[in-house]
Amino acid sequence: MAAKISVFIIVLTVICLGVAGFYFFESTAPLISPVHVPKSLGKNAHLQFDITDKGLGLKLLTLKIIQGEKTAMLPPKSFGSISPFKGSGILKITEGWDVSPKELGLREAKAKLCLEAMDYSWRNNTTLWQQEVDIDFTPPIITPLNAQNYLNSGGSGMVAFKVNEAVSQAGVQVDNLMFPAHHLPDKPVGEFATLFAIPFDVSLLDVFFIYAVDEAGNAGRAGINHKLFYKKPTVDSINISDGFLSRKMPEFSTRYPDAAGKNNYDTFLWVNTVLRKENNAEIAQICSKQTQEMLWRGVFMRLPNAAPRAGFADERHYIYNGKEIDRANHLGVDLASLANSPVPAANKGRVVFAGYLGIYGNVVILDHGMGLFSLYAHLQKIDVSVGQLVEQEAIIGHTGLTGLAGGDHLHYSMLVNGVFVNPVEWWDPKWIQEKIYDKLAVR
Repeated sequence: MAAKISVFIIVLTVICLGVAGFYFFESTAPLISPVHVPKSLGKNAHLQFDITDKGLGLKLLTLKIIQGEKTAMLPPKSFGSISPFKGSGILKITEGWDVSPKELGLREAKAKLCLEAMDYSWRNNTTLWQQEVDIDFTPPIITPLNAQNYLNSGGSGMVAFKVNEAVSQAGVQVDNLMFPAHHLPDKPVGEFATLFAIPFDVSLLDVFFIYAVDEAGNAGRAGINHKLFYKKPTVDSINISDGFLSRKMPEFSTRYPDAAGKNNYDTFLWVNTVLRKENNAEIAQICSKQTQEMLWRGVFMRLPNAAPRAGFADERHYIYNGKEIDRANHLGVDLASLANSPVPAANKGRVVFAGYLGIYGNVVILDHGMGLFSLYAHLQKIDVSVGQLVEQEAIIGHTGLTGLAGGDHLHYSMLVNGVFVNPVEWWDPKWIQEKIYDKLAVR
């Protein structure tokens, strides 16, 4: 019996020594993987790393920036021990540091980032990660390439410019709207163009400039010479009859739970306010993903043999039983031809939406590149599918009266980066040449 106990004690001792040897004398150092480490650091930067350990866990993380004789230390990250025999138990962690090189006394020059990670083994296994970076506090220099820009409220515009260094982002800001820049393949490196929109209800641009952010996060700006012509929207009264409500509202009450159980009048108010807002937000989201390449060429087509029925940005006053019950702006142009008329693609583009979209009924949206989109609404039939590349004049659907349409027609909209703009400009070959191609010097 004593012999068995002795063997048990010996085996237990060996196991304990093996476990202790593995944890306390293990020689595997932590692993450091950079998650976000810019090649250049500006006035403010954020660094982020993944750090893992296979033993008792992480003990200490130390980050420093070395530039010549100067060493700038960042606040260390330490991890307390659970017990003398368990270490911290932190085997994987993502840690970040906010860095302000200028406040640390660093100058514009090359420097070296050094991150040390130490674990809780008795050997204090340590890994040193290093990377050379540029310290850069100088914002990019932006040079506009267009002397003057004549713009219309609700209209589109194009600006070309060049930047003196590599950038992480660039574009045009119109009030609180951002329009990204695109590099054209036939242009020199550092030369960009931005297609932007002026919302229909803007009469004065408080914020209007080109922006560029370099790889260090330094932001530069340049003003844009311009003259804005404001056109007050046309006011149009729309009579809402009980017949219209009884014909159209069931389409919405059966499709949307929020409209179920409402009477036709209340359904209309919900559709015209809440659903309209949701639909336009969805359209903006669809247009946020865009093709960089300019797919379109020349003037955009108008629905053939069609008469205009409503203009862009018309201020519609909805009248029921002699009283105004709601208002909304019409963000497109209504064109009426024969019932169930074929609808051609206004220009070359890729189908990014083909389906039902609330007040717009059956809809096709084409991406023409550089942030430009066209929208075809109230269709009776859709003849294309998402992802399909269509040429100008290709039939994409047929007119109808789905959605909030009172009669068979095409609601045609154009958008720049999700902002509705006046399609009439894009139907005008003179406008296209002067406001787009001349700005880009494309012939």
